Amino acid sequence: VEKTRTTPRTSHQEYWGDVWGSWWDAGWETRKSGVFGAWGRIVNLDSHIFKSMSVATKFENFCDNILISDQKVSDIKYRYERITKQLNKDFYNIDSDKKNTWYVGSYGRDTDIHVSDIDILFQIPLSVYEKYNNYSGNGQSALLQQVKKSIENTYKTTDAHGDGQVVAVDFTDDINFEIVPGVLLKDNK
Repeated sequence: VEKTRTTPRTSHQEYWGDVWGSWWDAGWETRKSGVFGAWGRIVNLDSHIFKSMSVATKFENFCDNILISDQKVSDIKYRYERITKQLNKDFYNIDSDKKNTWYVGSYGRDTDIHVSDIDILFQIPLSVYEKYNNYSGNGQSALLQQVKKSIENTYKTTDAHGDGQVVAVDFTDDINFEIVPGVLLKDNK
């Protein structure tokens, strides 16, 4: 599985280019008909508001405002790689900031705006899963505590805690990570 969003989007033109390009290529008659396929909405293209330059400017500002800044993307990538490297060190005894983790959730799907949390799936070794699954009680909680302890080896002063079925890592800049351990069972499920 390939990870997404390793580099930031550079502009709203890049983000919306395909949407606008296909719409524009459809020709004036199609556009004039009022069917705006990108959102499945009906837009009155003959309205004075749509024709005015301010709409284009407002849309450009809207697109710029929903993009995550390059600095935030860089911060997320840096933290993701540090967390991944520590988990791999503690659970697999390897030195890798890429293996066994994936972005999931809106950030992983590249549908995020104004990031509140970054969801990470961490594939634990089958032997670790079996160890905690064989506990007579609280096995999943103990596994989460082990993942939390691993993350705390890297982020000693950051608030990390079990939260349901995830380990939440809350940073002071409100970019929070939620790590969920998962396992690939013997039958590849």
